Order: sequence, then C-alpha cells, then structure tokens
Amino acid sequence: MSFRFHRSIPNLSIFHNARSAHSERILQLLRSSLSNPYAPPRRIAAAGAKAEISGTSTIKKLLQRPLEFNLDVSTAPPTPDQYQTMLDYLRTQQLTQSFFTGPSSLARFLVKHAQPVSSTEELSELASKNPSSVRWPVVVHWDNGLVAIEREDEVNNILEVIYEEANGGVSVQQQDWLT
Repeated sequence: MSFRFHRSIPNLSIFHNARSAHSERILQLLRSSLSNPYAPPRRIAAAGAKAEISGTSTIKKLLQRPLEFNLDVSTAPPTPDQYQTMLDYLRTQQLTQSFFTGPSSLARFLVKHAQPVSSTEELSELASKNPSSVRWPVVVHWDNGLVAIEREDEVNNILEVIYEEANGGVSVQQQDWLT
C-alpha cells in the first residue's frame, strides 16, 4: 500500500503598478514561469558550469515543466493588514534566509525621498494617493511567508522555493544521479 501526501498549490500575490517598469517585468516573469518550463537561474548557472567541467549537460533535465502556483494580480495597493503580515514575514526572512536583503521596517516599501510613514495604515494610504512613493511590485508567497519588494532576484528566490518544493527538494546533482 502506498501513501501519498497531497501537496497544495502555492498561493502568490503580486501587488502590481502598471506604471512601474519593474512591476511589468516581474509580472511577465511570474506569468512566464506558469506557462513555460522553468528552472531557477542559479541552477541553470550551476548546470552550465558543471557541463563545462564534465562535458555533460543537465540543463534539459532542469527545464521539465512550468511551475504550478495560484497567481493573484492586484492593481490595488495592499491593505494595512496585508502590509502588517508582510512586515511579519520580512522579520522572519531576515532571521532565517540570507538571500533576502534589506530592513524589515515600513521604510523597505518606500522609495528614496518618500515621505516617512509610521504605520501600515499610513503606508496603505500613501500607496493609494501617491503610488510613485512606494516600491512596486510586491510579491508575496503567502504559504511560505516570503516577500519580495521590487527586486527580481528576490522574486527568483521565491520561484526557486516553489521549484524545489515541486521537485521534492531534489538538487541538480541528485537529479543527475537519479536519471
């Protein structure tokens, strides 16, 4: 008899501003990872380096299928409660994961020279009234408590987490050995 645990589909949100080039590019990256075979950039680089050394390529093995996740695209700014949840996630990320950078405070959401805010309510109001004062996009992996603000490398880190979960945490070297 075999037992199989059902894995739920991850839930991601992108708080998107169509006037932001960063936001457009990252939205395209997310949509592309849903429709085209995806492998994390770091894994492709590692596979390329290994291919140079050994003469065998594992890149095709990495590019098996698109990622599977629910993507919610919101053109409205986050609510104060959503911002508070994101701040909690950022504080946890700083403690547990070295690939996410930056402060875990409200300032992390603001562009340089933006008026300072002292609460998530003020931040949400500022994002509604003056979207150019806020960094776009904000991508949230609600199930794993991960947040990426404006930076494509942080979004790729979130996608890599989804990739590894979908592949049972199997690394490139393990995939080679198994196939």
